[in-house]
Amino acid sequence: MMKTLSTKSKIVFLSTYPPTHCGIATFTKDTVRAIDTIYGKSISCEICEITFKGDANINSAYHLPSQNKEAYQKVAAKINNDPDVKLVHIQHEFGLFGGQYGDYLLDFFR
Repeated sequence: MMKTLSTKSKIVFLSTYPPTHCGIATFTKDTVRAIDTIYGKSISCEICEITFKGDANINSAYHLPSQNKEAYQKVAAKINNDPDVKLVHIQHEFGLFGGQYGDYLLDFFR
């Protein structure tokens, strides 16, 4: 008899995401689709969408406005409060995160 999980483990992707037009957004979308296809019964993927202007896509579980320093700790706390989140996958590219050389991301790590 196969054991099934009562709740799915989650991976949160900290990344840009479509409709944002950039390579990282497309890569993240493709990665999420592949994980859902292969592991969808035991793992769910959520997006913490990085934006530069305006709001995140309504399908994103979390939103990180890139230039809002305070948002980094706040969104990390929200993610940490979900016991089903087992992994945060961070996409990095220079210019993606706010601060000097993207150092706002350090507040997310703390």
